[in-house]
Amino acid sequence: EFKNEAYNSFESLLEKIDDELTRRIFRIGVMERPQEIPLDMAQTNVDTSDMMGLSQSPEVKESVSGDKPLVKRVQASSKKIGRNDPCWCGSGKKWKKCHYPDPGPN
Repeated sequence: EFKNEAYNSFESLLEKIDDELTRRIFRIGVMERPQEIPLDMAQTNVDTSDMMGLSQSPEVKESVSGDKPLVKRVQASSKKIGRNDPCWCGSGKKWKKCHYPDPGPN
Protein backbone atom coordinates (compact mmCIF):
# COMPACT_ATOMS: atom_id res chain seq x y z
CA GLU A 1 0.00 0.00 0.00
CA PHE A 2 2.86 2.42 0.79
CA LYS A 3 4.40 1.69 -2.60
CA ASN A 4 1.16 2.62 -4.36
CA GLU A 5 0.81 5.81 -2.31
CA ALA A 6 4.42 6.80 -3.03
CA TYR A 7 3.97 6.08 -6.72
CA ASN A 8 0.79 8.17 -6.86
CA SER A 9 2.53 11.03 -5.04
CA PHE A 10 5.43 10.85 -7.47
CA GLU A 11 3.10 10.88 -10.47
CA SER A 12 1.28 13.87 -8.97
CA LEU A 13 4.61 15.67 -8.50
CA LEU A 14 5.60 15.05 -12.13
CA GLU A 15 2.22 16.34 -13.31
CA LYS A 16 2.59 19.51 -11.22
CA ILE A 17 6.09 20.07 -12.60
CA ASP A 18 4.80 19.70 -16.17
CA ASP A 19 1.95 22.13 -15.48
CA GLU A 20 4.28 24.70 -13.91
CA LEU A 21 6.77 24.40 -16.76
CA THR A 22 4.04 24.83 -19.36
CA ARG A 23 2.62 27.84 -17.50
CA ARG A 24 6.05 29.50 -17.33
CA ILE A 25 6.79 28.86 -21.00
CA PHE A 26 3.57 30.57 -22.05
CA ARG A 27 4.27 33.55 -19.76
CA ILE A 28 7.65 34.28 -21.36
CA GLY A 29 7.54 37.60 -23.17
CA VAL A 30 9.54 38.51 -26.24
CA MET A 31 11.87 41.45 -25.68
CA GLU A 32 13.64 43.54 -28.27
CA ARG A 33 17.40 43.41 -28.37
CA PRO A 34 19.12 46.56 -27.21
CA GLN A 35 20.82 48.47 -29.99
CA GLU A 36 24.42 47.34 -30.34
CA ILE A 37 27.20 49.89 -30.06
CA PRO A 38 29.69 49.87 -32.96
CA LEU A 39 33.05 48.37 -31.99
CA ASP A 40 35.09 51.51 -32.70
CA MET A 41 32.77 53.60 -30.51
CA ALA A 42 32.90 51.00 -27.72
CA GLN A 43 36.70 50.99 -27.72
CA THR A 44 36.89 54.76 -27.36
CA ASN A 45 34.72 54.62 -24.22
CA VAL A 46 37.05 52.22 -22.35
CA ASP A 47 38.72 53.72 -19.27
CA THR A 48 42.16 52.11 -19.22
CA SER A 49 43.29 53.83 -16.03
CA ASP A 50 41.14 51.57 -13.84
CA MET A 51 42.05 48.16 -15.21
CA MET A 52 42.64 45.99 -12.14
CA GLY A 53 44.98 48.48 -10.50
CA LEU A 54 47.58 48.13 -13.22
CA SER A 55 47.76 51.84 -13.94
CA GLN A 56 50.74 52.26 -11.58
CA SER A 57 52.89 49.89 -13.61
CA PRO A 58 55.20 51.69 -16.09
CA GLU A 59 55.04 48.70 -18.47
CA VAL A 60 51.27 49.03 -18.69
CA LYS A 61 51.45 52.78 -19.30
CA GLU A 62 53.95 52.22 -22.10
CA SER A 63 51.91 49.41 -23.64
CA VAL A 64 48.71 51.45 -23.50
CA SER A 65 50.44 54.38 -25.16
CA GLY A 66 51.87 52.02 -27.77
CA ASP A 67 55.59 52.73 -27.22
CA LYS A 68 56.60 49.10 -26.80
CA PRO A 69 54.68 45.83 -26.56
CA LEU A 70 54.13 44.39 -23.11
CA VAL A 71 55.51 40.87 -22.90
CA LYS A 72 56.24 39.67 -19.41
CA ARG A 73 57.17 36.07 -18.73
CA VAL A 74 57.46 34.47 -15.34
CA GLN A 75 60.74 32.62 -15.04
CA ALA A 76 60.32 28.88 -14.71
CA SER A 77 62.31 27.49 -11.84
CA SER A 78 63.77 24.03 -11.76
CA LYS A 79 62.22 23.20 -8.38
CA LYS A 80 58.83 21.57 -8.08
CA ILE A 81 55.86 23.93 -7.75
CA GLY A 82 53.91 23.51 -4.51
CA ARG A 83 50.12 23.35 -4.67
CA ASN A 84 49.75 26.50 -2.55
CA ASP A 85 52.46 28.47 -4.38
CA PRO A 86 51.40 31.32 -6.68
CA CYS A 87 50.67 30.14 -10.20
CA TRP A 88 53.47 30.43 -12.73
CA CYS A 89 51.22 32.27 -15.21
CA GLY A 90 51.12 35.38 -13.02
CA SER A 91 47.34 35.41 -12.45
CA GLY A 92 47.73 35.79 -8.69
CA LYS A 93 45.80 32.61 -7.98
CA LYS A 94 47.19 29.56 -6.25
CA TRP A 95 48.64 27.01 -8.66
CA LYS A 96 46.10 24.38 -7.56
CA LYS A 97 43.20 26.71 -8.50
CA CYS A 98 44.68 27.93 -11.79
CA HIS A 99 46.87 25.49 -13.78
CA TYR A 100 47.06 22.54 -11.34
CA PRO A 101 47.66 19.57 -13.65
CA ASP A 102 50.00 21.62 -15.86
CA PRO A 103 53.56 21.50 -14.43
CA GLY A 104 54.38 24.93 -15.82
CA PRO A 105 56.36 26.33 -18.74
CA ASN A 106 59.41 24.29 -19.61
